[in-house]
Amino acid sequence: MQADSFSYGNLVMHFTKIGERQSPDGSLKPILLLFHGFGQQEKQLFALANQLEHTYCCYCFTLPYHGKGSRWKGNQPINKALLANWYKAFLQSINCTKASLFGFSIGARFALSLTTEVPENVTALYLAAPDGIAFQPIYSFATSTGIGRSIFKYLVFKPKLLFNIIQIAHNLKLADLPLLKFVSNQMNSRPKRWLVYQSWIQFSQLKATTIALKQTSKNYTIPIFIALAKTDKIIEKNKLAPYLNKLNLTKFLVIECSHNQLLNRCHTLFKS
Repeated sequence: MQADSFSYGNLVMHFTKIGERQSPDGSLKPILLLFHGFGQQEKQLFALANQLEHTYCCYCFTLPYHGKGSRWKGNQPINKALLANWYKAFLQSINCTKASLFGFSIGARFALSLTTEVPENVTALYLAAPDGIAFQPIYSFATSTGIGRSIFKYLVFKPKLLFNIIQIAHNLKLADLPLLKFVSNQMNSRPKRWLVYQSWIQFSQLKATTIALKQTSKNYTIPIFIALAKTDKIIEKNKLAPYLNKLNLTKFLVIECSHNQLLNRCHTLFKS
């Protein structure tokens, strides 16, 4: 393992490299960049990368605001163009022109954005419980409108009302208990609430429509592999299915597990 960070413009991301670029036979292995889910760090990607290191040279990244010195220093949300420039500069730094991308949950927003923004530099796209494909009305309202951001900020930093809403939703059975527990666990301290606020706002422009993704995949011959968790209450299979049905997927898996278990069980995505 080799740990380092890469900076371009206002974006800094720490990473750990797992696996050597050169194979024992002297050939060069393809590059795979991996992006974790919300509230995690690059170390949560190590188990998957260790399973893939004989096939890929893996770079596991920690997203901004998630520790390890990864940060976004801009005043506006991260946009696709800046992320694409960061990505191309990183590839140049490791003497590479193309890489495959993997994103889990909110990390899929980074992989999706790079695929549609600089497809000429992407070999394949692997996603597990991807955020950033399906339209989410509440998320869009909270991050894309002035009044939505104000309400969101109020709920984040004065969470009593939010917890009352969660309790009412539970009592009226308006949401599944696992989802309510997830929200409660991610909002039960000020640092956690700050992470939610920053991630939602600053990553809000990183996404891809199914139309753009389908066209990009076709025009640049980029295979798309997606795995979902059967009992996922965060990125629900039934809500994502109408969007995925519009894509020409190379491989689609539904794995018997929960959202948090999927990352350590999705290595079969990479098997031919």
